[in-house]
Amino acid sequence: MRKIILVSIGIIAYLIIFFILSFIKLQSFDIKVNVDNIVGIALDNKTLNFGTLPAGNSAFKYIDLINNDDNKKYVYLTSKGRVKNWIVAEKNGFYLGPKTNKTIKVEIFIPKDTKIGEYTGKMKVTFLG
Repeated sequence: MRKIILVSIGIIAYLIIFFILSFIKLQSFDIKVNVDNIVGIALDNKTLNFGTLPAGNSAFKYIDLINNDDNKKYVYLTSKGRVKNWIVAEKNGFYLGPKTNKTIKVEIFIPKDTKIGEYTGKMKVTFLG
């Protein structure tokens, strides 16, 4: 009897997790910036590579968010890594309609006291709904 209850609880837990995960889609972008005394432009459009910037400066790139679903999605963006406090998304915490795309401006602000070097992180885009 105890074994049946444990198996039933396991199956229910699996179904709940599967149900919740079916409503979540994730997209991830690598973030990279080199801090130096020169400016260098990165043309990579698959990542958030901001190139080379002097400390105390900023740059921006655009990312395309795509909802291929038949339902609207709630979208929010989070950053992590050494650059997480330097990143600002133009828009965050919004609904994206069905079969819709939206281009979002993402800006990086390099603090004035940042030492020369390479700084990286990730931006995670979560689609709920």
